[in-house]
Amino acid sequence: MIKIQAFYIPSHINPYLFERLFKLVDLDKQKKINQFTSVKDSYRSLIGDIAIRLLVCQKYHISNNKIFYQYNKYNKPNIALNPPFFFNISHSGDWVVVISHTSEVGIDIEKIQDIDINISSKYFTYFEHQNLLSCKEEDRIPYFFDLWTLKESYIKFVGKGLSIPLNSFLIEKTCSEQFKIRNIHENFDNIENVFFKQYILDSNYSLSACAPTPNFPKDIEIFTIDDLKSLILLLEK
Repeated sequence: MIKIQAFYIPSHINPYLFERLFKLVDLDKQKKINQFTSVKDSYRSLIGDIAIRLLVCQKYHISNNKIFYQYNKYNKPNIALNPPFFFNISHSGDWVVVISHTSEVGIDIEKIQDIDINISSKYFTYFEHQNLLSCKEEDRIPYFFDLWTLKESYIKFVGKGLSIPLNSFLIEKTCSEQFKIRNIHENFDNIENVFFKQYILDSNYSLSACAPTPNFPKDIEIFTIDDLKSLILLLEK
């Protein structure tokens, strides 16, 4: 079963709570968090890690200190568990989102903001760029971010990072509100067994998920920092 969770990140976290959370992640993560110059970035990175640890502890009934990350050659993390556990994290602005499943998955969230829409010709395929320009002017920026998150969620699903350029494949929405993904280097053949779903988490954000099954959850589980105060007791045992 695919699970998607979202954590709202406030502009300030009580220092005592932050320290409690900080002690629950491994030394490598602590070092990365300490390198951030932005407080909000450190919050997002920490909460993303805590979210994964909570999922694992709840599902597998193991203690937090038994959780160890592994990384593929593209630096995508996973945790060796039985049954398998795959996850992906994304964050932007006030939100951290997490997707988990028994197979590879990907997720991406982006805050919608003003951009020069012409940059789409650099990142998207010709077909996608033309579709974007055919939209009403007021719809172009939301469409850009919808397409961006769809493509990023696929790249993160595959787990090969920047080795897959955004313009090496195209995504199109069908009349039935489904998505097709095509490889432009192989006669535009469909890429099979890849499914997408978009969610409205916040009107100022675009959110897309990618998985090898269409069985996405109807809704996202939403958490606040106050929710974490009680949940972290599971990790402190």
